[in-house]
Amino acid sequence: MAGLRRDACMQLQLLRGSIRVLCRCRPLNASEVSAGTRSAVELTSQSTVAVLEPNRPAVELAFDAALPLSCSQRQAFAEVSPAVAQVLDGQYVCVLSYGQTGSGKTFTMSGSEAAPGMACLAAEQLLREAQVRRAEASAQGHTLEVEMDVSMVEIYNDRLFDLLASDDASSSGATTHGAMYAPPEPTLRVSPNGQVSVEGLRVELLTSPEAMPKLIARGAARRRTFGTLANATSSRSHMVLMLCARMVRSDGYSWSGKLLLCDLAGSERISQTGAEGARLREAQHINKSLSALEQVFLALQQRQGQAGGQGSACSTPVHVPYRNSKLTLLLSEALGAKGLCAQTVLLLHVNPTPAAATETLRTLRFGERCRSICLGAVRRGKKQSGMDAAIEAADARARKLQARLARAVCAASAATQCLVSAKTWRVLHTQSRR
Repeated sequence: MAGLRRDACMQLQLLRGSIRVLCRCRPLNASEVSAGTRSAVELTSQSTVAVLEPNRPAVELAFDAALPLSCSQRQAFAEVSPAVAQVLDGQYVCVLSYGQTGSGKTFTMSGSEAAPGMACLAAEQLLREAQVRRAEASAQGHTLEVEMDVSMVEIYNDRLFDLLASDDASSSGATTHGAMYAPPEPTLRVSPNGQVSVEGLRVELLTSPEAMPKLIARGAARRRTFGTLANATSSRSHMVLMLCARMVRSDGYSWSGKLLLCDLAGSERISQTGAEGARLREAQHINKSLSALEQVFLALQQRQGQAGGQGSACSTPVHVPYRNSKLTLLLSEALGAKGLCAQTVLLLHVNPTPAAATETLRTLRFGERCRSICLGAVRRGKKQSGMDAAIEAADARARKLQARLARAVCAASAATQCLVSAKTWRVLHTQSRR
């Protein structure tokens, strides 16, 4: 019964466009265990986490799921799988791996040969589901073509780099961990309807599950990493894997979806990492872009409150600062920009050591706030006819005119109040002179 209730709640979240927030705590490593370190994080239930800060009472927070320490990669993916499946329905789906440095984000997303990560498991699921969709279409007398491709981009110091660039394109630089390479920098473009594209990225067709681990390895070899006091293999950049799916049916009906798997660089406290020089500049860019991401989520929360009637009728619509960083702009189509059909899963990663308890609590509180955000009801990202596009454009113009009218009414109301106040003042002034 509990499992059925959980599945029903998950489907309701998908339909409402709610951000699904999960928590995963890595186990203590061998050196921490040998040093006698005790975990400062306790999973008190399937959805609650308690943080035990030194000399402070325990703080308990609730999420959609709290993954146990024994959770395997496939069990973790099972919590994300329903959202990933929406890609073939024309959804924009984003899975964000968020947390402090050294908390296991890259392992969850990329995995290893023995324990495949989210990227490999998502590709396996989508390819398998595509076969099912083709068989269903064939049973209905249609032919369904499904094409998938993969690209990987690194955001380093707020610049874009192609992680799948050919060897010829990057022959001017090394391709080892932490080394510099110099392929042409891709260009980020945003269309008027909010769809994001990255020009100049190498795109690889995805035809089998075996191809994804090779692509992951190729991208990981180019991604910048460097050792710090907090993490011996600290990622110095954000990595976004983009899997695009295009579906065309024999009757001419077509639609497309996109999966964004984002392995965020970990937030850092300079006092704990000992970063200096180039590492310090990297940490500053990492923290700045993570702050921009948090500002987007905060604005989405405020916009939701305004839409729910908590703001005044004359209040200015909340601006969501997607353009404050290349990270947030790249993810904008999956974070509610322009009302696109989107699903987002925020996978929080925490470090169990007492020394990291303050940062752990900050990460979990951020996730708790995000859990209340709804990006809007789902809609299929289908290809529009000319009439559909004209109607949507007319609706957009109508909404803009309504907003301008509301502002004009507010301005007229304020001017009337000023005029009444001026008249009242003149009457009182005349009476006082008498």
